Amino acid sequence: MEQKKSIHELDILLVDDEPFVLNLASRVLEKLGQRKVDLANGGDDALIKLITRDKPYDLVITDLNMPDLDGVELLRLAHDSGFKGGVILLSGEDQRMLDTAYGLAKAHNVNVLGALSKPLNTSELASLLNTYTAQKAPPALQIKGPVISKAALIDGLKGSDEHELVVMYQPVVSLKNNKVVGIEANPHWWNLKHGMFDSSYFMPRAKIEGLIDEITLITAQNAVIDLAAIKQSNQHLSAWIKLNVESLGTHQFREALMALTSDHDVSNHAIVLEVRETQAINLSADVKTALMQLRLKRFGLAIDAFGTGSASLSHLQDIPFSIMNIDQTLIQQALETKSGMTILESSIQLAKNLNLEISAQGIEREEQLELVKRLGCDYVIGDLIAKPMRALDVSAFLGG
Repeated sequence: MEQKKSIHELDILLVDDEPFVLNLASRVLEKLGQRKVDLANGGDDALIKLITRDKPYDLVITDLNMPDLDGVELLRLAHDSGFKGGVILLSGEDQRMLDTAYGLAKAHNVNVLGALSKPLNTSELASLLNTYTAQKAPPALQIKGPVISKAALIDGLKGSDEHELVVMYQPVVSLKNNKVVGIEANPHWWNLKHGMFDSSYFMPRAKIEGLIDEITLITAQNAVIDLAAIKQSNQHLSAWIKLNVESLGTHQFREALMALTSDHDVSNHAIVLEVRETQAINLSADVKTALMQLRLKRFGLAIDAFGTGSASLSHLQDIPFSIMNIDQTLIQQALETKSGMTILESSIQLAKNLNLEISAQGIEREEQLELVKRLGCDYVIGDLIAKPMRALDVSAFLGG
């Protein structure tokens, strides 16, 4: 039988972008008898420590609002990479924001022990640490395949015999006529020995190694090329492409992205760029300008995974989105609780008031499909419609 860890034996990672807060919190932990505490100066530093550490951390205590990689996105990437340890959220935001972040973490099956306000209260932290003793120690990090290295990433981006970045597609179906109106592009990783993996296998390492821009551009290029070929028999089709919004801060990336459609004779309005809600907050003036330019050039712009972050009405008004992608966790919560249903209905009504089209993401069951139909969503994407497929299979799926 697996042994429970003592409260004083926990391996803890403390994450904040402010050195003063890190120092203060580490002293509090020291007073509580914690001797095995590592410090991470911001989300990017924390992600590196989480993924590269041989022995997994038992507990992560993280700030929510950080400029490089916020706490919500950090936990998503860590969870996707197999982190099963406990989590305590720490923030200077108001209680409602903390409660929302706690609920989202739970919805994503993160082992969140609780959420604490700054400044850190010693007795409150001690109480949460004590709740960890009732849980089993976490297993080793369960990466879904061999741990990917920087060399393998670079090798695969060039298209080697052993590694390759492969773009897979899921159909976007209109609920008005039940026809496929688009294909959502998702980068996958193929390994000669171990087969195909989704983006959770390699994107955390890609972010650490600074390869996100290159992967995004390769994905976009493949999507545009594949769309051009498929559109010969399906003129109405569009391609939906996930975008790392920070990449837009560089002129070179923006120019390369905007040149793709003209280079391959695809109309800008046939491309929908998806920006995660967690990245749509506290954007720089340069990125906001770039997003406006993309909309002026008739690119579609979707706020992706809505319901996983804390975007407010002002954020939605600041950025000229044309589509709201409702995250599957919001849809599932609506089926399970009255408050979840209220949040989903309010989100959809907000989108309608802003004249945004609405896409329901991650639809896996009939009851989810029936719910989003009833509430007036415009599009659905998910395994219930079709699992991710290669470009050649898209044409067969479309019947031509």
